Amino acid sequence: APRAAMRVPTASPVLVLQVEFDLATVRAPAALPRLDHDAAAKRACEQTGLFAAADVAARGREVLRADIQSVQRLPFDGWSVHGDGAPAAVKLDFCYSGLGGDVPRLCVRVLTDTQRCDGVTATRLALHALEVLEGAEEGAEEGAEEGA
Repeated sequence: APRAAMRVPTASPVLVLQVEFDLATVRAPAALPRLDHDAAAKRACEQTGLFAAADVAARGREVLRADIQSVQRLPFDGWSVHGDGAPAAVKLDFCYSGLGGDVPRLCVRVLTDTQRCDGVTATRLALHALEVLEGAEEGAEEGAEEGA
């Protein structure tokens, strides 16, 4: 008889990973928070086949400081807490700061329900979503230049 899959216990049902980026070389970082981060994350799922788009949520927001230590101290609000309504297995919280200054930053807080997804896959989705956002930002810039 086949063996039943052994369920591995986890210390915490939610894994929080953070990745920090320096946006100094991005052409128009101020436009990034206004883009549809949720649509970008779902598109990343569809393009890569890594995870079901319906089980991923994302948002973009400006915070006072977007370094890892500062974002780590941010409280978990209703959006980020798993268990509210129909929660996503992966939540990507794109936190931006300093967009009008010399040191624009992004810290992505990757929240993962470890019973449904692993941290590596969730982080890969965050990176692919960032690529989609950068492409959307470049497309919006080109459209604005053509209209001028």
